[in-house]
Amino acid sequence: MEFISNIFYVISNSEAFLIVFSGVLIYTIQQLISQLWIDPVKEFKQCRAKIETLMNRWDFLHFYTEGKTSALNDAEGSMDERIKVYRKELNNVTTELIYSYNSLPLFVKRLYCMWGFDVRKAKTSLLTLSVMVAKEGDWTLTGSKSSDEINKIYAHLKLSKYLRSDF
Repeated sequence: MEFISNIFYVISNSEAFLIVFSGVLIYTIQQLISQLWIDPVKEFKQCRAKIETLMNRWDFLHFYTEGKTSALNDAEGSMDERIKVYRKELNNVTTELIYSYNSLPLFVKRLYCMWGFDVRKAKTSLLTLSVMVAKEGDWTLTGSKSSDEINKIYAHLKLSKYLRSDF
């Protein structure tokens, strides 16, 4: 037993051992912080950026009505095809938003809530928009239902409106 305690004493007083041990400890702590906090926040911000990009694309697509734009063809396909792709992308990014938000640590979620983020309401607005975009009857005398949902998305996710043109 004394032999083991002597070995432990020699190793623990060894400068090389302490340097290696502290390096491994610091690396492990850094990896935990990165994996559990920094990466999920980064992923959530990237998802918000994708949503903002899709909102800017809506400014172009909302002028068209599905089923009535087949004459507008170019190298990338018809407007109806673009509208279908847009809807699919919007559904996919909504799923990403939910996943990335649920991956955040609890204290970060609470911070986002304190700052006025509401992912549940944004999810509802994104899914409503994916159904409404370029549908007949979207534009009424009081405005566009899609435009209302876009404004809710900007408000709930605190997206910057400097790129948004109001229609």
